[in-house]
Amino acid sequence: MPKTVKDLYDKHKRTPSWSRSISEIRDFSQTLQYVVSDYYTRVFIVIDALDECQDPRTLLPEIFKLQADTGANLFTTSRPIEEIKKQFEGSLLLEISATNEDVGKYLDGHMSQLQILAERNKELSEKIRTEIKTEIKTKIIKVVKGV
Repeated sequence: MPKTVKDLYDKHKRTPSWSRSISEIRDFSQTLQYVVSDYYTRVFIVIDALDECQDPRTLLPEIFKLQADTGANLFTTSRPIEEIKKQFEGSLLLEISATNEDVGKYLDGHMSQLQILAERNKELSEKIRTEIKTEIKTKIIKVVKGV
């Protein structure tokens, strides 16, 4: 591990990631550029949930600069937000949406974590548990609409 990466980690490890300043983002970008340029011939940068970034307008110019300077490959995921889509004009875009069936399967796998639906809850009959599960799934699937 390059010393610059260790130093950067030590400097920022106690700062919550959601509160990064533009200068900290530039520190990360410069360190990443150094590492990419000196150690690797092919790099993939993956940014998941870009829409959850506090201000993508701060992050994206640094990432695009890093990509231009190093030839790094960039893969990002985001909900379909126009402001973010505009930043990627001219890039390959693949829109993916979950189906109601996908959401239902996910919910089925996580329903047992709800206290009220736990098997150890003897106050509720299996019939009531099934009805509650069905109602929860129906409402969530209706709201999610494949996102």
